[in-house]
Amino acid sequence: MSPKYGRFLQYSIFFFSNEANEPPHVHVSLAGTPNNSSKFWITKDEAIMAHNDARIASRDLNKIQKYLRENAEDILECWNSFFLL
Repeated sequence: MSPKYGRFLQYSIFFFSNEANEPPHVHVSLAGTPNNSSKFWITKDEAIMAHNDARIASRDLNKIQKYLRENAEDILECWNSFFLL
């Protein structure tokens, strides 16, 4: 099961349910291609790209990273609701 956080541009933003032992992060991929995703570590005020396995274009990566940074608190709430409760 991959809990979905939401969408931004044409990308899906989601968690993999078997990764609770890792720090909070999201995966980002084109809709319908979750097995080929890019990963961002999320803190209360930052989104740091771990890898770009989805090969998302840099112009979109910058927009995605900004979106994730601006929504980091909400993403962390969703992470905690899913993995900690």
